[in-house]
Amino acid sequence: MSAFKSIHKYYSNCHDDNGNFNKEKASELIKSYVYYGNERLELLKNVYDSVLCVKFLNKFSRLYLTNSNMTVRDIGKYYNENLSIGEELVKEGTCRSQISYCSTKVNDVFKDLKYGKETFDIITWLIDANTFRLDNDSDKQRLHDDFLEQLGCFVELYIDRPALSKKDLVIQLPRCEKFKEVDQKEFKEFMEIIKPYSWSEVRKVQLRLNDYIDCIGYLKYIMTTGIELSGNDRDNKSHVLSWLGKESDTIDNIKNINDKIDKDIKNRLEDEERGNNNVDNSIDTSNEIEIDNSNSDYESDDVIL
Repeated sequence: MSAFKSIHKYYSNCHDDNGNFNKEKASELIKSYVYYGNERLELLKNVYDSVLCVKFLNKFSRLYLTNSNMTVRDIGKYYNENLSIGEELVKEGTCRSQISYCSTKVNDVFKDLKYGKETFDIITWLIDANTFRLDNDSDKQRLHDDFLEQLGCFVELYIDRPALSKKDLVIQLPRCEKFKEVDQKEFKEFMEIIKPYSWSEVRKVQLRLNDYIDCIGYLKYIMTTGIELSGNDRDNKSHVLSWLGKESDTIDNIKNINDKIDKDIKNRLEDEERGNNNVDNSIDTSNEIEIDNSNSDYESDDVIL
């Protein structure tokens, strides 16, 4: 049984009619309450609270998870029989696919784990005191740690909203574990490094750009391709290319190659034109005229292309 199905199956055993987690009811569900009963109940409540509050949980999945006596087909039928004004009927396939979507997201984190010959999800593990009780058993300890890690991962992925998010920085921070302590000198140095790449700092720069219209126009001028630059203009362009991570020599080389190609094509056309002007009009035009380009510095098509 998957975690999603177990959450659905045991919901009514853990909640009252108002949808509140009821420890007395849940105590009757878990076997041998005397073994870590309070800890198991607290974890059970955390799993239900976490899954039922996530944003990706659609209305069909929520109905399914909170009604242990209903099947997926029942959910679609119930929904259609209790439509609000303006709502449209849903097909069973639509209802099933919506529930399947949420089931996949939940089960991708809360995976089934094996202990001996038995397979458990996080709900059936919490219910069974025998597997929860460690008894100096390394396999039980592994099971315990892995399920707690699953819960922590789910909370981090879908519940926690850290003060620092991807939207706060232009750059992407590497994924890593959380550390409670760090060298303060190193941290201050790190903050100085990333400070210019916060969207807050970027917005400040953006607001100041209108004060530098002349500089922006000059920047566009020196960065225009095909313009011969010298002195400060060329130096400034090289400096800009440098901090953009581009090589000015590479840009110049490409321009030189293009200039050579243009020159070769021009020479070829001029040679052909001179050859045509030297042809006697009385010569039989059925004879093919070959123009000798053996001495031309024109290169092969492979180079041009």
